[in-house]
Amino acid sequence: MLVTLVLFTPGFYVDLPSWLLITVSYEGLALGLEFSVRLLNILFIYLVLVRTTSSQDWMSGLDKLLGPLSQRLPGIRELLAVAVMAVKFLPMIFAETEDYFFSLRKKKANAAIKNYLQSFILFWTLLF
Repeated sequence: MLVTLVLFTPGFYVDLPSWLLITVSYEGLALGLEFSVRLLNILFIYLVLVRTTSSQDWMSGLDKLLGPLSQRLPGIRELLAVAVMAVKFLPMIFAETEDYFFSLRKKKANAAIKNYLQSFILFWTLLF
């Protein structure tokens, strides 16, 4: 959506190099920026609601929202319960993944330093 706003909104065009085949207007950039800010606001509000609402309240709200549909489709309540629990645990999963990749990068950096030192020592031992 952001790309279509930036590329296809008519208006005064930004001076881009001639070899670039796209045209971008100032109005498109302004609309794209406004759209991005609105989307970020929605995401931040959603994250606050997810973090502050208990799972019991989520399930009771979803039951009221579904109404008679939950009696017609008996498996939908369990499916929603799994979805609510997954949403609650996503921040923890992201934090664990970030820690894992940070430690992996640290191990790679340590291995690169160790390989450099070994090659340096080997070079000096062969030299003398």
